Amino acid sequence: MTLTLVGEKIGKNRFTGEKIENSTFLNCDFSACDLSGTEFTGCTFYDRENQKGCNFSRATLKDAIFNSCDLSMADFRNVSALGIEIRSCMAQGADFAVPVS
Repeated sequence: MTLTLVGEKIGKNRFTGEKIENSTFLNCDFSACDLSGTEFTGCTFYDRENQKGCNFSRATLKDAIFNSCDLSMADFRNVSALGIEIRSCMAQGADFAVPVS
């Protein structure tokens, strides 16, 4: 699947378990989405012109794979990420903060 999305709120189960290749997601909101088992290859999640990344906060990324993707400036705060793989990706400025209890 190849696509280009700009400024979209992604539905909770829209991409669960899918294989997404060479797609572009600019300023998209993946917050609280279930991306379990989803594989992104060669995808861009960074809007260079506006210097904004996508929002993955509170998403379920169990066994998700990001391979050769641009995750710069992405917000991964408070994600559930057991088994996530991030390989050969750009992730400059990405926020993986976890709340301190």
